[in-house]
Amino acid sequence: MMDLAYGYLRKHGVADGTFISECVQDAIQYFPAKVGNVQGWLLRNTLLTSKLHRILEKDGIRDLKDLDKSPEAKEVYNQLVAINQLLDELGYEELPTEMYQQIIQQQDAKGKRQKETTDTKTKRNLFTSYK
Repeated sequence: MMDLAYGYLRKHGVADGTFISECVQDAIQYFPAKVGNVQGWLLRNTLLTSKLHRILEKDGIRDLKDLDKSPEAKEVYNQLVAINQLLDELGYEELPTEMYQQIIQQQDAKGKRQKETTDTKTKRNLFTSYK
């Protein structure tokens, strides 16, 4: 369900958030540590961030200092802060950009090596051997 939610997010964006939210709600019940599900909290964070942007745009707020002008925006912002604190407590850290780029380059290099060393007949046999 989490993979489905991430796939939807990549393909369609947040949209109104309903589908992604339902996926997270359905998936959470199957995790032993419901509060410790980092993927679920990251998806919720994404949904709330999108919601906050929509509210700020609707209310014409351009600076977070002006959040008090919109109780709805203030509430969503406070929820985001709480989720970020929880993610910190769970030990979640984003990869530094340099490390992420290095991992991507390594994966690209592995893919190129595999492509170069695999001829057409071998590829066909790999594909058809899973009947």
